[in-house]
Amino acid sequence: MTRRSGIPGINTTFIGNRKAQEKEETIRTGIKTIAPWWKVDGEWLAQKEALVGEALVGVNAAEKLGLKQGDLFMAESGNNNETFKVSGILSTGGDEDEQVTVSLKDAQMLFGKQGMADRVVVSALTKPEPAQEIDPSRLPPEQYEIWYCTPYISSIMFQIEEVIDANARPIRQVADNEGKLLKKFEWLMFLITGIAMTTASLGVAAAMNTSIFERKKEIGLMKAIGADGNQIAGLFFAEAAVTGIIGGAIGILIGVALARMVGMWVFGAIINPSLFPVLISGLLSLAVALFGSMLPVKKAVEIEPSVILRGD
Repeated sequence: MTRRSGIPGINTTFIGNRKAQEKEETIRTGIKTIAPWWKVDGEWLAQKEALVGEALVGVNAAEKLGLKQGDLFMAESGNNNETFKVSGILSTGGDEDEQVTVSLKDAQMLFGKQGMADRVVVSALTKPEPAQEIDPSRLPPEQYEIWYCTPYISSIMFQIEEVIDANARPIRQVADNEGKLLKKFEWLMFLITGIAMTTASLGVAAAMNTSIFERKKEIGLMKAIGADGNQIAGLFFAEAAVTGIIGGAIGILIGVALARMVGMWVFGAIINPSLFPVLISGLLSLAVALFGSMLPVKKAVEIEPSVILRGD
C-alpha cells in the first residue's frame, strides 16, 4: 500500500504484514511484496514501532540532502513535524530515487490523515486476458461465474471495486515495460544461445580434428583392409554422437540445478522444467556435435592409405 503526499519527494508506504485467511491462504502486504526488486543499501523499514520513525531515502535524494544511513532528519507538514532515522539508501532506477519513503502510519501522523490513503497498489498473479474484450454485464450466469473466478486483470479490478469505494485500473505502463524488457531478454538469450552453439561446434571440430590426426594410420589401415568411406564416417559420427549425448546430459543436469537455485533465490519457489525443453536441449546438443564433426570426418574419409602407410 503506497501513499504519495502532495509534497514533492515524499513517498509513503505500508511496511508489510502477513494475515492468515481461511483455507490456509496467506495475504502478504507491504512494499517488499509489491516491489521485491528494490535495492536497499542498509536496512528495510522495521515492522515494529520505535521512538523515532524510520525512512528509506532515495539515492539521488540522499545525495542532494547529504544524508547517509543512520542520520536523523526532520520532516514538516503544516504544524506537524516528525523526526526520522535513515534506515537505508534506496535505489530503484525510478522516481523513488528522488523521494523519501516512510511507513504509512508515520506519514498519516505527519500529514494529519489518520486512517487514510489515496492509493492502494495490488500485485496479483494473473492470466492473460481473452483476445476479445469481455463485458461481464452481458455474460450468461455460467460464463459470468467462470470469468469472475478466473484471475484476469479485469475480474480482479471488478472485485476490488465491489469491496471498496475505489476506481481500480491496471498499471499499463508497468505491463508494457515488462513486455518490452522480456522481448529484449528473449533476443539476448537467442544471441547467447547462438554464440554458445557456435563455440561448442568449434570445440567439437577441434577435438575431432585432433582425434583424426592421431589416428591417421589406424584409418589408413582400415581402408587398406577394405573399409569404405561410409564406414569410416559412421565410426567417427558415432563417437561424436556419444560425446554430444553425454555432454547434453551433463548440461541438462547442470541447467536444471541452476534453474532450481535461481527460482528459489529470485522467486522463492522451485522451478521444475518441463519435458519439452529438456528434449530440445538434448537434440540440440546431438545436432551440434554432429555438425561440428562434419568437416573433420570429411578429411578422414579422404585419407589415402597408400600415403599414410608408405613409411610403414
